[in-house]
Amino acid sequence: MLISLLPLLLFSVQAQSLSRPHPILEGVGEVAFPGIPSDIVAWNPKARALIGARWGRAQVPIAVALEAGKGRLLVTGHACFGVASLARRENRRFFENSLRWLGRDRQDMEVLQNLSRRGLKLPETLPWKSRHLPRNLPETLDPKTQILLLNPNRLTKGDTHALRRFVEEGGGLYLFGVGWGYLQTHPGRDLLRDAPFNRILVPFGLAVGRDLVTRPKNGLYPSLPPGAARPLNLPGALALLRGPGSHPLRLEESATTTLLRCSRLLEGGHPILTRLFGSLGPLLERPFRPRTKALLRLIQDQDPKLLAGEPGTQVPLPIPNFPGRMAKTQPVALKRKLRLQGPGWFSTGIYIPPGRIVRVEVRPLGPGPLPKLQLQVGAHSDRLWKKKRWSRDPEIAKRFPLSGPTKVLSRYGGLLYLLPRGKAWVSRLAPVEVELRTFGGVGAPRFVLGETRLEDWRKALEGPAPWGEIEGRRIIFTMQTEKLRRLADPRPALEFWDAVVDLYEKLDPQPPRPRKQRVVFDRQISAGALHSGYPIMGHLPHQNPVVDPANYILRDGKRKGRFWGLLHEIGHNYQQRAWTFGGTGEVTNNVFVLYANEKLLGAPIEETIQQRKLRAQKNAYLAAGAPFALWKRKPFLALMTYIELIRAHGWQSLHKVYQGYRDRPLPRRSSDHQKIQQYVLRWCEVTHKDLSPFFRSWGWPLDAKTIKTCKALGAAPRKHRRFE
Repeated sequence: MLISLLPLLLFSVQAQSLSRPHPILEGVGEVAFPGIPSDIVAWNPKARALIGARWGRAQVPIAVALEAGKGRLLVTGHACFGVASLARRENRRFFENSLRWLGRDRQDMEVLQNLSRRGLKLPETLPWKSRHLPRNLPETLDPKTQILLLNPNRLTKGDTHALRRFVEEGGGLYLFGVGWGYLQTHPGRDLLRDAPFNRILVPFGLAVGRDLVTRPKNGLYPSLPPGAARPLNLPGALALLRGPGSHPLRLEESATTTLLRCSRLLEGGHPILTRLFGSLGPLLERPFRPRTKALLRLIQDQDPKLLAGEPGTQVPLPIPNFPGRMAKTQPVALKRKLRLQGPGWFSTGIYIPPGRIVRVEVRPLGPGPLPKLQLQVGAHSDRLWKKKRWSRDPEIAKRFPLSGPTKVLSRYGGLLYLLPRGKAWVSRLAPVEVELRTFGGVGAPRFVLGETRLEDWRKALEGPAPWGEIEGRRIIFTMQTEKLRRLADPRPALEFWDAVVDLYEKLDPQPPRPRKQRVVFDRQISAGALHSGYPIMGHLPHQNPVVDPANYILRDGKRKGRFWGLLHEIGHNYQQRAWTFGGTGEVTNNVFVLYANEKLLGAPIEETIQQRKLRAQKNAYLAAGAPFALWKRKPFLALMTYIELIRAHGWQSLHKVYQGYRDRPLPRRSSDHQKIQQYVLRWCEVTHKDLSPFFRSWGWPLDAKTIKTCKALGAAPRKHRRFE
């Protein structure tokens, strides 16, 4: 009954007083959560947000109360009634208020809980009984005399219906769920349909979402003042955006974020979403701020009606100017034979024009089955939700499940990729040959080292696609076509970058990784000027040195190119936690940069770094007594320690140290202190020298056992090698 009424209630917000705090929040200013909670998505008009958290610049709820049927529900995005949490006074107050509200201040109540196996201690002010539940609920529940505090992960599927009935008949129920945690531990599952907490909550118009919120430094999340909860459920958000006048930026953004989170969580055919999509047209015509407009466009993009047209049809959507507009072309059919091997994105060499419906079909060419795949339109996968300003829309790469002939559409357009779906990936030992067929896409420039003829490459550069790729044995670059035109012959560039990856795997000996490094350039990225990961991301100006042919010409053993930033990010991808401890996250990757500069660019360390500045830093540091905390805050000062080791003992010694970690791995949970002791010991073992005085002179904290072991390995060298 409740499910059928929800669509009727959606756009008529129930009259309720928001002028005073919710009873649960009386005397509660902040609530501690032990981890990072998930957001709560609410499309029931009666849902009242209690505790808020930041997600990007918007406020989202992490605790929601709801009066449903005759009963009451309290939902949090993480457990907050544990023993440690209840040690805080305001958490205890929140706990007591919650129990009183769920129990409607009745006298003789029994609290049934499975939150704590040791038993949950009730506040002394409540004369109620508490009972720990086994895995299954009791056969009979009494909503008039019982309150349920439940971890849904400890229930069975058969309990779901009983819990719904318990609430509708007047019972009080507390549930928590961590959506992002569920997806990590249950890959390939559907959060809405499969997660035990959402199976209970969805019929009430609530769900635990998939997003991690921003955790405050003190771990305390603020209670929401009266009225602040209005834009945090779907009807309240729509009412605010439809209302007259302008609103404060954060209120407007919280409202649009509520719409976005709801549309991303619910399925396209849900009646709530049908009404939401129908309301977007008038909203997009209103004079909202650019950020709000971008959010509304993202919501509109999820409307399944947009894909109702025929392949090749141009959908009348406003086309943003990034990743780039295209000249109009006639829709044509294209075919590509692809070899799918290893994990990662599989490039297709096809560009999806912005705003055009394109049909995509993938057929196996061999006898084996087609692996589970999905489609991705666009290489610019960075999401910019936490940025204060956007120079492009915050989320422009689109993914579509592949099941037979599939239609795709993106107002942004972009290169088309095939991606493994769920846990599926294509074995590097058994590649899969497939045929890709599209109608409506256009060919994009794509050069594959050892496969593409130069005349075909140069002809492809004349096409309309604004982005293309060059691909070597070990690395792939995604760049603007206008930049790629400077590489009439991409072979020297790709051979150089392949050698970089080979070199990194030589220094830290390891089998070649099955996934190629991938680099994508973007107008705006989520962090820094470049950042590591898959793909490595960089701002558009960083394309210029990559496509400059002069940077790859070898003269007298030297190359002109200087690629510190990109070499640095590839170094991050090869960092190992065993020999990277606190304070060296931006240091041990730079050792790879120095190696590449010396071996491939012909630039010794003395030519690569700012010698005079680093000497001054080192002398000042030693004069101050070598405070290790300062060493960890200054990456290039810390790099000097590694430089002196390399100059004194050679790259081959570092190679042996890294080999030792491969032969004798450290436990994954080793502490920073253990990592430091092991790093020193392994250097001493490789050099057969006592290097402990050297490391101690740099302020490294060595324990007595490490010093004793090092002394037994040989005589101590000078503390510092002169660095000229």
